[in-house]
Amino acid sequence: MFDILTNVTSLSLTNRQLTGHREHLRRGRVELRTRGASGEGEFSSGSDSEACGHCRRGGFGALSGEASPCCIITKFDAMPSPVALLLLLLLAAPSPSADAFLFSGDVHDNLNATVAHVFRVVRRCIGAFGPDDHLHPGHGPGHAEPPATPLNPPYREPPPSSVELCASRGFQCERHEVRTADGYTLALVHVLGRAGAARVAGQTPVLVQHGMLMSSDAYLLRKDDDNLPLILSGAGFDVWVGNYRGNAVSPHEHVTLSPDSYQFWNFSWHEMGLHDLPALVDYVLERSGQDDLHYIGHSMGSTGMMVLLSSRPEYNRKIRLATFLAPVAYVSRLRSRLFTQLASVAGRIKDFLVSHRIWNVLPRSAAIHRLADTLCLFPGADKLVCNPLLFEIAGHSPEHVLPNYASLIGAYLPAGTTIRIMEHYYEVARTGKFRPLGYGMGDPNPGAEYNIAAITAPVALYYSANDYFVYPPDVEQLANDLPNVFHKYLVPDSTFNHFDFILGVDARQLLFKEVLGVMLQREAALNSLHSQTHSFNPNDLLVHYLLSQKKSLYF
Repeated sequence: MFDILTNVTSLSLTNRQLTGHREHLRRGRVELRTRGASGEGEFSSGSDSEACGHCRRGGFGALSGEASPCCIITKFDAMPSPVALLLLLLLAAPSPSADAFLFSGDVHDNLNATVAHVFRVVRRCIGAFGPDDHLHPGHGPGHAEPPATPLNPPYREPPPSSVELCASRGFQCERHEVRTADGYTLALVHVLGRAGAARVAGQTPVLVQHGMLMSSDAYLLRKDDDNLPLILSGAGFDVWVGNYRGNAVSPHEHVTLSPDSYQFWNFSWHEMGLHDLPALVDYVLERSGQDDLHYIGHSMGSTGMMVLLSSRPEYNRKIRLATFLAPVAYVSRLRSRLFTQLASVAGRIKDFLVSHRIWNVLPRSAAIHRLADTLCLFPGADKLVCNPLLFEIAGHSPEHVLPNYASLIGAYLPAGTTIRIMEHYYEVARTGKFRPLGYGMGDPNPGAEYNIAAITAPVALYYSANDYFVYPPDVEQLANDLPNVFHKYLVPDSTFNHFDFILGVDARQLLFKEVLGVMLQREAALNSLHSQTHSFNPNDLLVHYLLSQKKSLYF
């Protein structure tokens, strides 16, 4: 089985080999190889009772015969990739829906059935472990489920919305919808402040924007004192949390296009920068009555703003400070093995998606939510499969993991993307050029590079050494090319990864404190400049007080 896992991990199996391995698994002839004090041994069985007995005596796995699926949780000295484990569960699935999902048929019609089958496999196998088993202590037969907590809410479908998350943290939020110049509808969440508190007029607005596969929900998952938008609201800012077109929170609406059509989904982060962000910026400024705002963008949120400011320089004067968390512009190196492997077959992936008419890629899925909310809540399973899978994507960072991290993320991520968004980032990585996407991968006539020198708004850059998406030398190059870098900050922790910028357990101390402090410094600089023409500006006193007291007030 280790050989099978290795092959699946390297994406080197043919359909014929996959079929052979699936038949091998169905016949219950899977071999467990374990290394211990007695050396290497093998075990194979076609019996549930024999297999589970073996697992209780010395292994972590449970096998089955043809009548029921296998539980492939096998203990190795070097644990196989969690991606391979999940793929192997699918390979072991005997259902026709699983076969159709893997090899033919309509993927959308069969996805829920396939994941539901895997869900049953996992639950059956976990139930086979007795109460004395160390993998899942206290969760064998006759034991209660984990208690519900703010980080482990009772399973519900769909998960709480951004407005509901906000209310659960003691803040009042409201949802707005914004129309772009090219006809898309975007969702925008306005943080009004603590519930029951009086509104304060004239606050400086802040627009917070999410990254790829995320939404406004991701920013609002944490409790209030670990939640960046709510921290900023508590500090006196007028906070708005945006959503790009086509994600799970924005309505899939257009003035003329159907969301079932290819044309609706034919966009990348280029269109998001040219159309979504100016619509959101102008709406926030109009509603707040202000001339400019702070902008905070994580990952693709920074990419979109760089597209806007370089392509439409008039928007630079509307940005008081652009705060880029894990900014993605140059991509000289992919450090994730998963994405390196996917990049090597990018053309085939695109052909598969197009041939199956999959335009909304990796949308928010009740099936993924169900699987993550169940599998990843079991002690041991989170560390064995769920968290390592996320680490493979964003960077190995066990020190910053929230309780029930993968289950929490599984309820809200992925939130959808498109073929062209993935294609656009792939082209940036392939060519080393930050430029618009042409007509397809390898297009010999792509657009000219974005003019980074035209971004005259002050920019604050925040990055980390362990981010698998953002290579530190690429951020250094970006800092050299930007004409007005107000602040640059390398997170002082060598394990801080791409997701930790939003969800890291230590993000408040390691990052948010710095972000707020720099924003207040920018406010102080602007107010000091304005005060030269006024005898008294009360904002000066407020800003300097916040700067001097922020540690005790917020941290």
